[in-house]
Amino acid sequence: METVVTQVGPALYNPIESNGSGDVMRNQSIRRQVEHCIGQLRRGSLTEDDLQVILDEADMEAILDEVNEPVEGLRAPAFRQDLLYLQARSTSIDYPVLGMKILEDGKLSDGPRDPEEWPYKTVLEAVRDGWRIIKFPEMAVLLDESRSYGLACEFILERWRQPAQ
Repeated sequence: METVVTQVGPALYNPIESNGSGDVMRNQSIRRQVEHCIGQLRRGSLTEDDLQVILDEADMEAILDEVNEPVEGLRAPAFRQDLLYLQARSTSIDYPVLGMKILEDGKLSDGPRDPEEWPYKTVLEAVRDGWRIIKFPEMAVLLDESRSYGLACEFILERWRQPAQ
């Protein structure tokens, strides 16, 4: 007995009005998955798991849409990650900073030329100002001075915030 699918009904694929490229991309992804399932059905190899993948993706998209839905005319807050790279002489967070680089609002900067004008003199100052350490210096590099490359005592910090309007 051969099953022939002649069309994908509106319940499976009905493009919605797009308010941005995200909806179009989402619809294209779902369409590709459904077309793949149709091919598997024709070959007799379609499984419940194949269909569950589409349902799981649709459920995840619905959750994301709900989380990002504006509340009574207010836009959902968009958060941005800033990164701060601080180099020090030691792995201790209270040693003076020797160098810095900051990624803020999507722009990479070495900061002020004069170290006296740097926003933080130590890693501890940055932490107290709300930065979170996400990478500590690589201790393995410090153990063998003959094979040390670059600045081994580099801390990477992050903060999440709403971008300036």
